[in-house]
Amino acid sequence: MLRKKLNSRKGALFFTVDSIIAGLIFVLTVMFVFSFYLQKPIVSDVQTVSNTFTDYITTTTMKDFNQRNRYLYYDANEQQPDFTVAQKVAYLKDIGKTAVANSFISNITNISIPSQYGMEYVYNDKVIFSRNATSFGTPPTNITSYVVTYYVGDSGNIVGPNPTEILVWD
Repeated sequence: MLRKKLNSRKGALFFTVDSIIAGLIFVLTVMFVFSFYLQKPIVSDVQTVSNTFTDYITTTTMKDFNQRNRYLYYDANEQQPDFTVAQKVAYLKDIGKTAVANSFISNITNISIPSQYGMEYVYNDKVIFSRNATSFGTPPTNITSYVVTYYVGDSGNIVGPNPTEILVWD
């Protein structure tokens, strides 16, 4: 009788140990699978960042921008309040104020694109602003958005259409 009781305790002990080992193997397997899944870049994140930034610079007028973001770029005598942000950058570049255009895009990028993403703003085949450009080519995911930029210049003539490329990568 005593022997039967000892054998049943041993069986319960072995069952418990086997259950714990099986549970550990299961947890380690799940962690291993998820670690591979998390290392894979998610294209939709980069695409969302790129699309949001492109939508912002092509739909926000300078009048709206100056009201909400005076600390980024403010011109009390704004001559083109109906220009979009992209048109303003093109205008600044075309009148020779490349440094101001670079600073303007840099300020917008710093608040709207997280720092883990690289970004390049190219207008009329000339790079106006670039962040983390040294890693371009090696990242697994990069998205390019194309915008056609044109505006009515100071003399009333239409300037453009000129291509604007917005490259975002992780």
